[in-house]
Amino acid sequence: MSLDKIKEKIISSSQKQAEEMINKAKSDIENELNNFENSLKKEFASKFEREKKLIDDEIVKLRISHNLQTEKEINLLKNKIIERFFSVLKEKILSDDNLYLSLITKLIEKDAPNGSVVYINEKDFNLFGKKIKSFIDERLKGKNVKLSNTPVEISGGCVIKTENYEVNDSLDEIINTLKEEKEIEVAREIFSNG
Repeated sequence: MSLDKIKEKIISSSQKQAEEMINKAKSDIENELNNFENSLKKEFASKFEREKKLIDDEIVKLRISHNLQTEKEINLLKNKIIERFFSVLKEKILSDDNLYLSLITKLIEKDAPNGSVVYINEKDFNLFGKKIKSFIDERLKGKNVKLSNTPVEISGGCVIKTENYEVNDSLDEIINTLKEEKEIEVAREIFSNG
């Protein structure tokens, strides 16, 4: 074999080995790039899912907060409507003199024990004092009940005092008691959908 042929064989073999090394390096680099790309995709997908979950959780929290705030505002409005209902009830009672006088006399008849003193406000004393006194004299003559000339600071109704206790039959107290007893029933009636 000649030297040129040996040289050619060595060069050919070297080129083959160089090409194989280059192809293997290319393949290794391509595999590393694919692995790195897949790793980045997985990391991005994981971060995306975490961020999406955080955003979804925040949306749920905001909805709950908004719903609670809306419910609170609705309840406040309902309470205002109920308060207005009882306020209008009080105004209606006070605006009908016959109904109002009948209420006062029934309260006195029901709650005034022997020897008690009935107090009403100055306005009612000026409007109904004589009628209430006549009612007491006629209907409660055996009980020694008196109508006081001294007015009491109430919006309406009466206060009945004895030596040992007093009965607050003021209109505000009656409305408040009625409200406590009937508020749920009134709300159900006002806000029922049927």
